[in-house]
Amino acid sequence: MMFSYASMLGLARQFARTAVFPENHYFRMVFRITAAVPQRRPNRVLSWVRYAEKHPCTYDSRLANAGETAADVVELLGYFQSWRYFESVKDEIRKEFTFRGDVADRASGLVESAVKRTFGDQVRRRDVLLIGLHVRRGDMALYSSFLLGYTTASSEYISSAMAYFTERYNNSRLLFVLCSDDPEWCKDNVKESKTPIFQMENASDAVHLAILASCNHTIMTVGSFGWWGAWLAGGETVYYKNFPRPSSPLATDFLARDYFYPNWIGM
Repeated sequence: MMFSYASMLGLARQFARTAVFPENHYFRMVFRITAAVPQRRPNRVLSWVRYAEKHPCTYDSRLANAGETAADVVELLGYFQSWRYFESVKDEIRKEFTFRGDVADRASGLVESAVKRTFGDQVRRRDVLLIGLHVRRGDMALYSSFLLGYTTASSEYISSAMAYFTERYNNSRLLFVLCSDDPEWCKDNVKESKTPIFQMENASDAVHLAILASCNHTIMTVGSFGWWGAWLAGGETVYYKNFPRPSSPLATDFLARDYFYPNWIGM
């Protein structure tokens, strides 16, 4: 949904139109988004046009002309999972995805606690280089998802990505901050080497995202949750490049250069 919101806002700015978003949507409790609320009873009958994307993880160039319609309302149907839809307003998107106080405070408290529990009370967040590590499994580990083309990252990939950051920042005090929807798998498969790992548990998805966004750099596996954690963090990002499964239904909807952000590192 974050892709949908960001792409809607990017296209609205491009077309000089007003972005509207449901009043009671969950996002308004998590982020400080500013999109207008749709009118419940417009003063007149509105003309309407719908644009459905062709492929969810590929930029659809047809939408470049969507703003030329004379219709009052342009409805976007799809996922719109490409950074290219909102790159021109990326600074505005970052402001829109500012976490509300309760979420931000909870995330900050958990990060500070992780740092102190790992290095001692004398060490603060500002003294540590945090590498967010998001491991998505859950529904993507199901056989039905495999048939569609979804993959999950291996423990070998995670170890290689961690080794990359450990070597690159070997003069810094590093801490890997792990967030996952499968903590038990992580306990068995994500192992410390030279750099400590702190696994975050007992927090909401929103808080986990805020934690990832507060890190300096990111290791992502698969899924848009990790994508947004990495993009909001804004540092170096390593991603799992063996996604989706070749020759699968999902592969026909996916174009890596449209999905993965420029300068991210595939492993």
